[in-house]
Amino acid sequence: MGVASALCYFCLLLHPMVIEFTFSNEDFQIRHAQVAVFRMDALTGIKTLAKKAKEQLYRNEESIRNYFGPDEGEISGGLWRSTLSSPGLYRAVLGQIAIVRTSDRKEFTVPVYTKDFTIAEGDVEAGRYKIEISEPLFRIIVLDQNGQRVADRLELGFELHATDGGTEMTFELETDGNGEMTFLGDPSKYTPEVLDKPWLRIKTERLP
Repeated sequence: MGVASALCYFCLLLHPMVIEFTFSNEDFQIRHAQVAVFRMDALTGIKTLAKKAKEQLYRNEESIRNYFGPDEGEISGGLWRSTLSSPGLYRAVLGQIAIVRTSDRKEFTVPVYTKDFTIAEGDVEAGRYKIEISEPLFRIIVLDQNGQRVADRLELGFELHATDGGTEMTFELETDGNGEMTFLGDPSKYTPEVLDKPWLRIKTERLP
């Protein structure tokens, strides 16, 4: 990265970038959500910056925060005006997600969703970036030993394994009063389980 282009990124700190969250099949739309974005390659990327660019980066707390993240806010109608201003690898964490099915306008509430994405220099210059969501919606249902639904609020544990076999991410979510939850993406990759009640099992089904 050259000095001029690196300095350009820091000049863009005051200009928001519009991030659009959209489903690739257009069957669903995000009406509203909370979002936080973290820079995943900041520590390695900073080593490649030229001396002048590093001086600009470290000039004050605001510039450091914008480089490393996090940036957070609200998605409305699938759009979020962020302060992201540097190319790099990011992770978006969405919460309290209201998703509307296009065919019948039925709304689903999804507790959390994560998405990694890469912003290029051209995206920074354009001031706009589109994140396409290809994962389908799933319903998680908790069943008892007889295969019957458990009508109760239950704590579920989720664990995402890294490629090296270690644990990359863990989190806990609560079902509704019917022992159900709507999940964006295949829940099986997080090996969900009912916490403190190992005799209960989890069934997943894809939503149409």
